[in-house]
Amino acid sequence: VYETDINVAAYDSKQKFNATVNGQQLVSNDSGSVHYRTVCNNVGQQKVNVTAYVTSPDGGTKEYTYTDNYFVAEPVGVISLDNMQVMYSGIENPMTASVPGVDGRNVEVSIIEGQGKLNKAEGNGKYMITPANGCKKIVLAVDAAIEKGKKTRMNTLTFKVKPIPSPEITVGGFKTGAKVSRKVLAAGVNVTARAQEGFEFKIPKGSIRVMSLEIYVGNKPFNSTGSNFEPDALSAIRNANRGDNIYVTAKVMMPDGVPQNANCVL
Repeated sequence: VYETDINVAAYDSKQKFNATVNGQQLVSNDSGSVHYRTVCNNVGQQKVNVTAYVTSPDGGTKEYTYTDNYFVAEPVGVISLDNMQVMYSGIENPMTASVPGVDGRNVEVSIIEGQGKLNKAEGNGKYMITPANGCKKIVLAVDAAIEKGKKTRMNTLTFKVKPIPSPEITVGGFKTGAKVSRKVLAAGVNVTARAQEGFEFKIPKGSIRVMSLEIYVGNKPFNSTGSNFEPDALSAIRNANRGDNIYVTAKVMMPDGVPQNANCVL
């Protein structure tokens, strides 16, 4: 929308005057100005042709003309991911949508390609999008109600979707490379998994969990269902030779429903 006030210098504001603005007949208001308003339907440089008609003291009419210019840019819908410029499947990705010059309440976002869930979040223009497992990209559309009752497509944006990075595991609270005595490990330990350090997305509690273990004590393999060492693995640890490493591979269920492997060497 373009708006301007047209005034006549050294003119009694109590007196009305007429003006023609781009062919529209207008009359000055109580403030002594002619207010012009128009919807900007065309992109590019626009002209405003003004002719003001002022009554002179002798009763005649004087005309004053001038031309104003303004530029209308193409409206663009903007979507920014609040954490990174990539989406991760299986978890909520916070994002913000906006169209410059348009109230956020009149901006809508929709998924037009790819699978996932899109929900509004608290805050103007805030959304949460959860890409489905296996989805490689999401295409979003930004629509805005610029004119009452009419939606306009402002932009479409494409985002890559990746699986959550491989998790990290700890064995009894110890990370890879930690120096741990056989006595501590043989007493019984639990293997836990979590998102990589520095991963900035909120992970639903309990959505990363250890499903099974493959344990090597030196060169001897042992398997375990769940996140605890089985008795035969604990016995092998107690009887391990000096210098034998404990190598653990955990099969970890991720929030997107796809298992991943994670390792820890002690």
